[in-house]
Amino acid sequence: MAYSIEWYVPDRVFIYKLWDSISLDDIKNGSQEAQHFTNSGIAPVHCIVDARYLKTYPINFGMIKDAAAIIRQPNFGYFIHVHQDRTAALATKILVTIANLNYESTMDIDEALQKLKLVAPELQDLPPYPDFDLKISKY
Repeated sequence: MAYSIEWYVPDRVFIYKLWDSISLDDIKNGSQEAQHFTNSGIAPVHCIVDARYLKTYPINFGMIKDAAAIIRQPNFGYFIHVHQDRTAALATKILVTIANLNYESTMDIDEALQKLKLVAPELQDLPPYPDFDLKISKY
């Protein structure tokens, strides 16, 4: 399991960190955790997917689409993808289009936080972004 999920702004914004290699099971399990965060938060709940350290990932759009559809909840706000891989960015763009999610993409975490402030003006005073510590997610 090479992911973690944690609140960034309690009940409003969570960070879904991905690193090294992830499997389809990781995607499904992570999507279920993301659903938990989305359902337990205050709408709209936004997600920053920090994939800057992700090295390999599955390319099976049918299964990925099914896993990602779990987070398509009425409480869900924006999906902000931070990446270093243009292929992953394209795959994610296709996925979020199929899943009909509000989406922003960038290669820079500071730009991601600025995009979050644009889509959620009530979140202007964001805390410092946490270090990428590769811890295991628990909710």
